[in-house]
Amino acid sequence: MSTQPSVSGALLIETEKETERARSTVTKPALTPTPVTIADAFSKVRFFNGRTLETSDEAMQGASALLSEYRDGGVYVTHYSGFSE
Repeated sequence: MSTQPSVSGALLIETEKETERARSTVTKPALTPTPVTIADAFSKVRFFNGRTLETSDEAMQGASALLSEYRDGGVYVTHYSGFSE
């Protein structure tokens, strides 16, 4: 009789460990939603006139704002005229 775990048993144990590790690192505290209006969001950023594909991030400074974090990114507002990618 073998005392070593079967391959499928070892994978099951490793999967359970990985799942528990992922739960402990991914869990974030629940946040209370805060209502945001578009008018308020635009009032907090400056208008950038004449954006082009070559416009630098430095030039656009202050024309964008994070409204809310969402999953791996966020919801943003940007106020400009011109072109983007």
